[in-house]
Amino acid sequence: MAIVDHKPALQLVEKSRWHEQDIKTDVIRAFSEGAPAMEIDVRADISGRLYVHHADKLPNGLLLSRSHAEQLGDVPLLSDILSVLAEFPSAHLVIELKTMGSIAEQPEVMSRLVCLLNKEHVINRVSIASLSPSLLLAAHATMPTLPLILNAGWTPCISYPCGRFGKNIAKRLESGRGWFTLGTHKSFVVIASGRGALRYPMEGGADGCGHTNLYALTQFPEQLIEVLREQTEAGYPYGGAASVANSTASSSFLRKLKLNKWAYQVSNRAIQTVHDLGMNAQTTTWGTINKETTIQGWQPFAQIQQMIADGLSDGDVVYTRGSGQLVTEYGRLES
Repeated sequence: MAIVDHKPALQLVEKSRWHEQDIKTDVIRAFSEGAPAMEIDVRADISGRLYVHHADKLPNGLLLSRSHAEQLGDVPLLSDILSVLAEFPSAHLVIELKTMGSIAEQPEVMSRLVCLLNKEHVINRVSIASLSPSLLLAAHATMPTLPLILNAGWTPCISYPCGRFGKNIAKRLESGRGWFTLGTHKSFVVIASGRGALRYPMEGGADGCGHTNLYALTQFPEQLIEVLREQTEAGYPYGGAASVANSTASSSFLRKLKLNKWAYQVSNRAIQTVHDLGMNAQTTTWGTINKETTIQGWQPFAQIQQMIADGLSDGDVVYTRGSGQLVTEYGRLES
């Protein structure tokens, strides 16, 4: 890795409005308006072809991960979006991996992803994000230079360990298999230690394969910390980051209740923990992501300023809306 002499400024990533049937136009809109980066969700169908779709369930009720190409209609292929990226030489794309098939299928699907990136000549302008630590490590094994973002990280009352409740969860996990799930078979949360987050896919099933599942981690997996730390030190664009978004959301809620001291402590502790581990932090400005929400109603700049006050700094990654406008009006958003 080539070491840089400074970190990049706060890095903004456009969150799609997810028009679902018109994602390609949505990406073109964002890049045309000056968005420095865009995030999309990618899923594999039953044959391993890669599609861009936010939800696993299609309008016809079928699961994308259990469907064949002829059943997917006009759901855009990842190659369609990569061709758009190729037309905007300064733009970056964050690909969040959702369903990637069974554990046995994932290496082949990852190889297919890397081949697509190389074919469109955008391999140096793409980051890989996921809620799953194991999916990120699988992507790293396939292409070690891909910047990575862990979209699961610090969770208030659970992580690293936090308070009596968090300590009890961590103790239970460490004395057992390292993970357990909460919810139904269709939608559930995986609560895991760092060790358990890597064991879960092997014992509990493929990550996200036909399900809506999230991670709440008591610790980060050591193997992933090492990779993310190296990427942070090397100044990888939109990489080397672990999420503090759950804490940002909790902090925002506490501020609405006028509990500002607690709000700061929740947000600052999460950000500081990630920074102390040598990684960038990733978070999200909060609001309803739909076409009716205006940028004024979203208030991303005010939220980003608050997160900077809580400890967000150069190199950290923020998912937001209206990022092109933010860059135009407020410049680089230096901390």
